[in-house]
Amino acid sequence: MPGKVLVADGSDANRAVLSALLRNAGIIPLPAAESEEALRRARADAPDLILLDCALPGMDAFEVLAQLKADPLLAEVPVMLIAPKVGGNRKRAFALGAAGWIAQPLDEEELIVRARAQLRLRELSRSLAQANVELRQKQAQIEIDLRAAADIQKALLPQGPMELPHLSGAAFFLPAEAVGGDLFQVQRLDATRACAWMLDVSGHGVPSAMVTVSVAQSISAARLLDPAQVLLRLEQEYPIERFDRFFTLSYLLFDLWRKKMKVSSAGHPPPILLRGGALRDLVSGGPLIGLGNSVFDEEEHELEDSDRLVIYTDGVIELEDARGQQFGLDRLHALLLETASLPLETALAEVRKSMLAHAAEGSPRDDVTLLVLEWHDGLALPFFLAPTLEAVSRSAVRLREHWRSCGVPQRPSEQLELAFVEAANNIILHGHPPADIVVESVYADGAVTLTLRDRGTTIPLQARTFALPEPLAESGRGTFLIRSLVDEVKYRSGADGNELLLRKNL
Repeated sequence: MPGKVLVADGSDANRAVLSALLRNAGIIPLPAAESEEALRRARADAPDLILLDCALPGMDAFEVLAQLKADPLLAEVPVMLIAPKVGGNRKRAFALGAAGWIAQPLDEEELIVRARAQLRLRELSRSLAQANVELRQKQAQIEIDLRAAADIQKALLPQGPMELPHLSGAAFFLPAEAVGGDLFQVQRLDATRACAWMLDVSGHGVPSAMVTVSVAQSISAARLLDPAQVLLRLEQEYPIERFDRFFTLSYLLFDLWRKKMKVSSAGHPPPILLRGGALRDLVSGGPLIGLGNSVFDEEEHELEDSDRLVIYTDGVIELEDARGQQFGLDRLHALLLETASLPLETALAEVRKSMLAHAAEGSPRDDVTLLVLEWHDGLALPFFLAPTLEAVSRSAVRLREHWRSCGVPQRPSEQLELAFVEAANNIILHGHPPADIVVESVYADGAVTLTLRDRGTTIPLQARTFALPEPLAESGRGTFLIRSLVDEVKYRSGADGNELLLRKNL
């Protein structure tokens, strides 16, 4: 498509000569005889170049140039001023944004060469602007795709409390800025078995996220196999040539009634068994998936009450601070030992706090994923409850899931949940001062025992007044409701705080 050049010259002869030269060169001339007409034509016809005579009738040519550059639709159109060889204010012209200066009398060949050069630059500028628009559109679409991939990744993570018979779980997941390939799951397989696994696919972005989803589906299909068999099947299904991706995996299989666990890992950081103040890395397995390995070994362990199992990705130990120093395995081991006596979620919160304090500002370069599982012989669930009504609601859901996983019938479960909410809310609303509550649910011997302990100010019987109400006073409606929902209520207040015990026979 030929370029369009606005020829703004007050001389009829000069306009005719310039227009003829341009037309013969395959360029479309747009003549204008004075300044106001030049501005009107520029705004109406959108020229690709403007030749502006400094002696143009009407307003000063420099004012015309200033108005052209002030118009957002015309600011990028190059303007070349035409003036006598002697005189003229070139510095002012270039300061206002002129693209060139053509001296009179005109050199016709030079004029056409310079006009074509400006038209070519204008074409390239337009192409670059269009390419930038398209690039921004593609980038926006990529960001939409990455957000969708991140949402899919999050949707595949465990939703709600991780509570199974004998097993409680808590996790910390800090995604990198780019979508990665970390994924984990804790799930019951049948009446006697459960599994936990953690996956880390190489690379970032949508391709890695897609492979993560595919591998998760394959794990689900093979989940009833022993860990070493799961890894071998994945090795056969995912040679590196298939997706140009490799991945690491730790897979744990639990026998809930025999209190045993089998574990095997493929290139993944070894899971950690924390027992009685000692750590043990569970190193059985083989190399990462994708290299053609045909043998994976596994190990089996008897599980004991309060055993903790820690599964993590290399993003945990490779997390860097501002100086590039990694978090490291020794630091992780030390934290796990320091927090071993804390309730599960509190311990994980301390580990998370330490990681965030160590990390440099901004997102980590790799996903940081850590899962802690705790084994309970007596189908117990202990946890800290923050003194907020919102925390009570979340904890009620957690207890409901725990009781369901233990096989507690629906009606007793609903009654226990209502009693818990009433008791916990009363403690929070009337405690002096409100404090964290330690909650423990134990399912054993055909009954659920729910204990709530707090370290608020103790309330001796003789000190109970209307100004300091005891939420479980015999005259209180809360006490009446709770007693109607459970079979046994016991309350103790002493120097170490307050304890409320609720028991429901099944």
